[in-house]
Amino acid sequence: MEYIENISDFLIAEYNALQERARKCEETKTSRINFYLIIVAASWASLASSAQLDFVQKNVLNIVILTEFIVLILGIATLYDLMNFSAAIVMFYRKAGRIRRWFVDLDKSICKYVAFHPTDDRPNFSPNINLSFSILSWRGAESILVIINSFSISIVFACLFSKISTTYTLITIITSFIIFILAWYLQLYFVSKQMKKQQKSEYQQNQINFPYEDLKNTDYNGFWG
Repeated sequence: MEYIENISDFLIAEYNALQERARKCEETKTSRINFYLIIVAASWASLASSAQLDFVQKNVLNIVILTEFIVLILGIATLYDLMNFSAAIVMFYRKAGRIRRWFVDLDKSICKYVAFHPTDDRPNFSPNINLSFSILSWRGAESILVIINSFSISIVFACLFSKISTTYTLITIITSFIIFILAWYLQLYFVSKQMKKQQKSEYQQNQINFPYEDLKNTDYNGFWG
């Protein structure tokens, strides 16, 4: 009995450590986004405050293009970091599920009280749903980040097109909107593809000891949908 208690204490400590790491990753994601938003706000505020300068007025398109390009590069880098942090969070939760399985195996009476599956292949890195407006398809990407990146791309295009010709304003606006939608979709597609690739990787598959499908062949069948 003492041996079981020692193992329980050890696994609880492991479980708490995993939850703490996942929480810190979430906080880091939030900090990265907030830092990026500060840079974006500062760059736009700088443009607005210097709009009356002669140099800025003479080179406004070039300055806007440079500013938005820098914002875009930072946005893409931040998006990539968020994707990696999201993958790490999923791995922590999966390992926590493995510990949860030990306690469920130890006492099957707690099955109906366990909130999450006692498996180590959940949650998925990428939800098994079609790419859509659903927030579930955005794992690894934040909506505000994707929107700003798309906006930056469309602004850069609009400025470049305006440098070539100023007689097609309506066409520029329509095309910029199309580019915004396309950039938004491509970012979500890239993140979704990378997260699915992570889920199907040989390393992740070898890390699974208690797959969800095995629950159907055990006494746990019926406790979780």
